Order: sequence, then C-alpha cells, then structure tokens
Amino acid sequence: MRRTGLKVNEVHHDDLDARTERFSRQDRAILQQARSVWSLRQCTDPEVFRAAVGHPRLIDEDREFFSFRTGEIGLHLQPGEDGALLLSFVDSSTRRPLPSALVSTLMDDLGDGLICFDHTTKPPTFFGFTTASAQLVSTLAHRSTILPAPARAELLRRVPALRHILPITLHPTLAGSSRPADLMPVLRLAPLAAGPIEVQVRIRPLPGGPLVAPGEGPESLESVVDEERVYTTRDLPEELDSVRETLGSDADLIADGADVHLPLNDATLTRLHRLQTRAAAGELHLEWTRDALRVARSAQTRDLQISVGGGRDWLGLGGELQVGGISLELQRVMEAVRSGRRFVQVDGKTWVGLSDHLRDRMARLAARVRTDKRGRSTIAPMSGEVLEALADDGAVVDVPESLHVEADRIREARARSFALPKPLQATLRPYQAEGLQWLQRLAHWSPGACLADDMGLGKTLQALGLLLHRSADGPALVVAPTSLASNWKAEAARFAPSLTFHDYRGPKRAERLQSLSPHTVLVTSYDIMRRDAKKLVKASFHTVVYDEAQALKNATSQTARAAATLRGRFCLALSGTPVENRSTELWSLFRVLVPGLLGSHDWFRTEIAQPADSGSAQARTRLSALVAPFLLRRTKQQVAKELPDRTEVIRRVTLSRSERRLYDAARLAGLQLRQEDPRKARFAVLKALTRLRQLACDPRLVDPRSRVTSSKLAALLELVDGIVHQGAQVLVFSQWTGLLDRVEHTLAAHRCIRLDGSTPQKKRAGLVERFQEGRADVFLISRQAGGTGLNLTAATYVIHLDPWWNPAAEDQATDRAHRIGQSRTVTVYRLIAEGTVEEGVLEMQAAKRELVDSILEGTRSRRTPSLDELLALLQGD
Repeated sequence: MRRTGLKVNEVHHDDLDARTERFSRQDRAILQQARSVWSLRQCTDPEVFRAAVGHPRLIDEDREFFSFRTGEIGLHLQPGEDGALLLSFVDSSTRRPLPSALVSTLMDDLGDGLICFDHTTKPPTFFGFTTASAQLVSTLAHRSTILPAPARAELLRRVPALRHILPITLHPTLAGSSRPADLMPVLRLAPLAAGPIEVQVRIRPLPGGPLVAPGEGPESLESVVDEERVYTTRDLPEELDSVRETLGSDADLIADGADVHLPLNDATLTRLHRLQTRAAAGELHLEWTRDALRVARSAQTRDLQISVGGGRDWLGLGGELQVGGISLELQRVMEAVRSGRRFVQVDGKTWVGLSDHLRDRMARLAARVRTDKRGRSTIAPMSGEVLEALADDGAVVDVPESLHVEADRIREARARSFALPKPLQATLRPYQAEGLQWLQRLAHWSPGACLADDMGLGKTLQALGLLLHRSADGPALVVAPTSLASNWKAEAARFAPSLTFHDYRGPKRAERLQSLSPHTVLVTSYDIMRRDAKKLVKASFHTVVYDEAQALKNATSQTARAAATLRGRFCLALSGTPVENRSTELWSLFRVLVPGLLGSHDWFRTEIAQPADSGSAQARTRLSALVAPFLLRRTKQQVAKELPDRTEVIRRVTLSRSERRLYDAARLAGLQLRQEDPRKARFAVLKALTRLRQLACDPRLVDPRSRVTSSKLAALLELVDGIVHQGAQVLVFSQWTGLLDRVEHTLAAHRCIRLDGSTPQKKRAGLVERFQEGRADVFLISRQAGGTGLNLTAATYVIHLDPWWNPAAEDQATDRAHRIGQSRTVTVYRLIAEGTVEEGVLEMQAAKRELVDSILEGTRSRRTPSLDELLALLQGD
C-alpha cells in the first residue's frame, strides 16, 4: 500500500556521514551494518535485517513503505506410522508450519545468502541463519519428511546436540517421561589471558542434558537417563527467579545470558572463595572450563609462626604463614597487608585469603617492621605488646626474654589506675585527668611520650602533675623557650608548690648540677641546653620535659642534636604542633623521646616521610601506627566544651593606587627571577615575596622615606575604634616590629601596650597583668616574641595584620585569648590586602593544615610549596 502525504528527503549514500546527527539510534544501527549495501533486494547479511526490524520508515526500490517481523526456523518431530518419524519446518516463535513454497526455497543451496522471507504472513517474516543452521536446514530439507524407523532412533539421540544449532520440538509421545527441572545454578568459569575471569551462569535442567541460560531458550528439553528418554517443561520466568534467589548476593552474575567478566582483584577473589564454600555445601556447581583457580581458606592468626632475634635497637624478624599445605614468607604477608590487599598470591593459580582479624593484627605488626635492600626484616623497639597480642591469638611467637618483660610492664601499666598526686593543687577536668593517667602509664614502661593537645588545653598543668608523680624518684629538667621560664615557675607555685624550681641560667648555673635532689626541677632555655649539653648529659635526670617541643623539629640543628644526647629516665615533649611542615619533624622529635622507634633518618625519609608528604595514605597510616602509642592529641572541639565558639573573619583591604603601583612594580621585578639557577632562585624568590608582603602592609616597611600611606593601617584604626568603643580588648599581632611601630603611632589615642623581642623578661609578667586587669585596651605583640606562653583571656578580639606561611604560628598566637578560662566568644580578624601575595599565603596555610591533620588524625594532605608554587605567588596565579 502506497502512503501519501509524507515528504521524504533522499540522502545520497556518500553524504550519510554528514547527516547522522538527524538520524535515530535505529537509523545509525542500520547504517553501521549496511555500509556496503545499495539495495535490500541484494542484501544477504542477516544483521542488516535484524537492525531494521520494526523500523517505521523503510522504503523499497519502488518507493513503497514496508516492514517485516523476525522469526526463527525450527524443526518439529512427531511419530508416524510403523515407527517412522515425521519432520516439519516451523516458525519456532509461533509454532506455525512453514508454507511448502518456502520449504522448497530452503532446499536450494543458500550459499552466502543467510536469509529468507515468508511473504505469506503480514507483515512478511524474516528468517536469518548462521552458517551452521543454514547447512543443517538445507540438508534436512533435501531429505524426505518421513524418516524410517531405523533412522528415527539416531536422529532422536542427536536432538540435544542439534538444538545448539536449530530449535527442535518433539511431540510429547517422543519426549518420554516428564521430570521436574533441576534449577541448581551451574557457574562456568575461565581465566582469560588479559587477566579477568569469564563467568557464565547456566542450569542443566536434565541430567546429561544441555546447559542453558536461566529464563532463556526452549521451553521443553529432552535427555536420556539410564537409557530412558525424559523431558521437562520449563517455566522460564519462574526458573529465572529461582536461580536469582539461590545465588543471592551473586545474582549480579546473571547478565541476560551474556558472559560476565570479573577483574582479578580482591573483590573477585572474595567472591570466588564464597562460591567455593557454597559449592562444597551443595548449593551450586562450579565448573572451570580451563586452568582452575584456587582460593585457599582464609588464614587465621593461629596459622602464623614468628621469630624475633637479637639486635641493638631494631630486632631481626622472620616467620611464615602456613595454611592448607601452603607456606608463605612473613614478608609477603606484610606487603599484602600494607597494600590493603585481602589475598596473597602463591602462584599463577592459587591465592591465600587473610581473615579480617589477622589483617588487623598484621597491620599493627607491619607498621613496626622495616625491610632492607637485601630483604631482611627488622622490628622496631617497644613492639613487645604487638607480638604478645599475636601470641595471645594463637600465633607461635619466639621472642627474646626482654620483649616478654617489656610486654608484662605494658600490661601492668595499662591495668593499673594511678592516683592523682596529692600535692597537685588543682581540680583537673576529665580530659586532663585522663591525660595525666596516660602520662603516668607511659612513664611506667616507655622512655618517652608526646602530649600534643591543642593550645590552651592545659598541657603545662598535666606535665606538672607528672613531675609531682615522679618527683620522689629524682630531679627533673624543663627545657622551654626563654619567654616561658617565668610562666613555668608561676604555674608551679600555683599548682605544685611542693616542687622546688630553679633557673638554670647565668654564669654560675653549673653549680646547680652539683646539688640536684628529688623534688627539684631545673628550668632552662633551648639555647642554654644546646650550649651546656655536655654538662647536662652527665646529670641524672629522672624526668626531662621539652616545652614547645617544635623547637626540636629540625634534626640537623644543634639544638635537636643536643637534646638527643640528653637522656632522662622519661622524656616528655609538649607541643600543640609536633608537625608543622614535614613528616621528618616527627622523626627528629621521636629521636629524643623514643630512640630508634622511627629507624634511621635516611630510611624514614625514603620509606615514610616522602610518601606521606606526597599524599600516600599507606605511609601516613604506617607513621600514625608507629607513633600512636606514644602520642596523645586532643583538640578543643573534642574535649573543651567550656570553650566558647571562635569566630574567624577575613577582612580584605583594597590598596590605594599609589600602593598598587609600588606593589606591581616589585612583583614584576620578582618575576625576572624565573630565569635564575633553581638552586639560587628559591632564596631570591622568598626574599622577593617578603618584600611584597611588606608592601601589602605598609610601603614604609620597604622604604622608610616613602610618603605613601597604608590602607591596611587605616582599616585597622577603624576596626580598633569600634572594638574599644564597645568596651572590649584586643590583641594585635604582626611579624614585623617595624609595622608595630607604625601601629603604635596610628593607635596613639588608645591605651596601648607592646611586647616584642626587645621587651625585658622581667617586664613581661607586668604587661600581661596590666592587660588582664583591664588597664590597657590594645596589646601589640610580635608573633615571635609573644606567640606562645601568654594567657590573655581578657581579650575577646584578635587581629592578625599579616598572614604567616605557617598557620600553626598564627593559631598559637590566637590561642593567647582563645584558651581554657575564656568564657566569651573570641572573634579573630585577618586583614588581607586584596589582589596580593597575602591571598596566596592563605591558600598555603590551608595546605599545611592538611599535612598536620593527615599525620596526627589520618586525613589527606598535599606536599609543601615547591619553587614553582612560590613563583606562582609572585605571578598572582
């Protein structure tokens, strides 16, 4: 029938590629299959017709619209007279017999034309063939439709095999007795050369019968069981539901009859182990078509054998894991655990699973083990508890007697509840009492510890409690920044008056070492400790405390080296920021606290620090596991509910035109440094950046003769006026004393006091007292001189005039006001010159905070700034 009223545009075959955007998905599918076809009458490719089934706009060469349906030629067998077998061709999708004219066509040699049409149906029915099905149909069509009895048995015997080529149905009298279908899943697996495992989900409804995809294929199947013909009638939807239910969590392996490819990873191996277990329990069948893989049972801690030998610091370590007749070296197991794998490959076909409990125990062990280039493993000192835990879980562990003693001491300390020192004249908050208990337990068995609580949480008070706890057994030494010496003595007089504190300073300080006794504490500075290291090392200190211990972060500094030689029975580091920039800072600190814990500096830098600083979660986890027993960190958010919220505000300042000209000129000059030798460029770039930071604050920091006024100081004056007007007090911090000079002049109308490096030690306490009593409104403080050790809770506002590269320094300064004892909200302002390097510094601060959190709290991080990043700051990127 010719259709009218429809406009059809013809597109030349050569222009198809340029018009495909207007084609439907089915259009494109047809074109993909029919690239070399010019006429459907000449087409012999069945894929072209399959793609065109149901297309609404097919036009023949006579410009007639047409359509067709698809069918599948099948064979139906039924009994005839005298034991003969009657053959008839049918459309298997409708069970309709094919017309004789079409059967005659099938008798012809189809050759390459693997298609035919039945034009007696409306629409016409298209039949496509494979090469094998075309040959079988042609062969059978040439035969008589009646097979004699002798040929009947042979054809019926071959029916199951022929069904792989052509659909075949049998009359019920030929099928034999009925049997229910066996719906147990059969999983056929085969490892592929590229790595994945190919999985087919099938069922074998009848014994000896064909494997079929669940829910697909013929509804009736036949087979021969014990020389008796049997058949089953399949309920395809119910069959598919049953197999899905049986497979449960593995039902995703059914993919509409298609093969599933599973990557060879831990998830797949876990699945294989589960399927093996289910197959052994008779819930399903597993069939490997080639190269069967084996996943041994999950190894348990009891399958471990470990031996620890002698050594100076790190001890030799060996052992193996034995499971199911398989033996694995301990080193291979630890490598798998460090990589987060749940399985260890034995050979190309066998894996051993690791139970979750074993992986947890092995992770604790692996974190303390290092392996040299020769493959020899050693274990860190103070690892007796980890080894004892393995032994308690059933592992065979052979260790030196010293480790047994160490483990006993640890267990004893952890089981013991230490009383608070009676002379301590303070009521500890719960977290402070817990911290002191932790210190007392560590001091019972460990050579050192680090208390890394946030600023303002009372680390000094907890340390004084420990000094009291240990005071009867010998003298103590406190090493602190010069500015904090008076603070230690004042805090001790308040909370621990039974301790006798002496300054270790002055020309006759060595005489103090001759009269050391219990309950005595010497207080000295890092500078004096460094200079007097040889004298101090000869003294016998029961306890050594390093306050603001980030002073020891540089392992190559004389200060850190001197501290490493100064031994006490127990060394305590106090620092809210034990890591500020790089992981190697922890190595330097723990060389003092627990010598040998982190191995040699070269090994630590290569194996842990560099990967950790570059973002390796595995390296950070390993580092955290090593230091975790000796480091306690609590944040204000975790433990200090009495602390008010801290509000932080970034107030951007727009530079004047004159300031901008000076700034941009300096920035362009700095960009020329890109041409310099990289070895020299970093210092030059830092110098240029310092100049830019000064220009962003006040041009007179660079050129005292400049008449260009500071927009930032004008903004500061406006801000301070409002703060003081409402009766509040404020701290103002800056890195540069020259800028504080300008601020002091700008704020001359207010009651200002000032503390910087030139302030005599004796006057510091008086300035703090004056501010705390409300006799000053503004406290100007240089970050280096007053960023730590001061208690200035009278302030409810903090202003940072210039951002510093290290955010920890700013946080410490802010914590002068935002600390325990503060009952009001503290507002922190950061004045940032818009469009300057200061904005880039804020971004770098965020990156450094990530590094600190990643090591101390297990979060992600990025590395420290590179030369390219510093140049990017100059560039304004």
